[in-house]
Amino acid sequence: MVLWLTCQVQRKEWYRCTTSRPEFRTCKNWSTTFVIVNSQTVAISSLETLKGRLLYAAGHTFGRCTQLAIQLISRVARRGPLVLLDDHLKDVIVSAMHCLVHSKPRRVEAWSGRVPILLFTDGACENEGELVTHGAVLFDPESNLALMFGDEIPSEWTAKWKSEGRKQLICQAELFPVIIAKNTWKDTLRGRSILWFIDNNSSLAAIIRSYSPVLDNFEMLVINARLDTELQCLHWYSRVPSRSNLSDDPSRLVFEELDRQGFKRCTPSYNLTIG
Repeated sequence: MVLWLTCQVQRKEWYRCTTSRPEFRTCKNWSTTFVIVNSQTVAISSLETLKGRLLYAAGHTFGRCTQLAIQLISRVARRGPLVLLDDHLKDVIVSAMHCLVHSKPRRVEAWSGRVPILLFTDGACENEGELVTHGAVLFDPESNLALMFGDEIPSEWTAKWKSEGRKQLICQAELFPVIIAKNTWKDTLRGRSILWFIDNNSSLAAIIRSYSPVLDNFEMLVINARLDTELQCLHWYSRVPSRSNLSDDPSRLVFEELDRQGFKRCTPSYNLTIG
């Protein structure tokens, strides 16, 4: 049975399939969500029903925008037949539904033959968290577009990461440029295939799984899921040795070598409001 899928193949052009959510299913799932988030406790059967619908959306239609809620529901399901809900779980469930409701129809295209964009990201944390910087390098072989940015991570982010006494912020510094690169270069990335290169194993695992038990990472992954739904790109994330990471220099605010190679320096966009 198809729960969340309406499929349109455009006329004689059998190269594109557009999927969208039936409105009556959206209303039904919002109703289920409303009941759950306005309760202190909920039967595990209700959470499992919602999880199944979100899992279908994640696996077949809208990508990973519901994956965070699915992971948390799976964890709390082990607590017993009646689950006490915390605000964090409620917020993640509501965020997943917002992402689905406001998402555009998903377009699945046949291979176009376009060469993927190459995108390197990196972060640095020096002096026990006193200086936290990040950077990214983009190269589009199709147009020879070569861009980069490097900057200190804004204090409102680092202050939040340090709020529990944490001094080592490297995982957060490595995740941050991924969402900033997507936000800064939206027009270039939209609808494209992208090969990402990251040199930190923990942040690479978090971005691939779209989950992290660390709350600060989790917040960035929520933003990442929203950006993925908006941009409708095809992403492939890969490990790169630090010595081969083109964004290592810009992440340390060193730009001379890439300047000589013709990369244009950009101003990163930090407008990450979740809509």
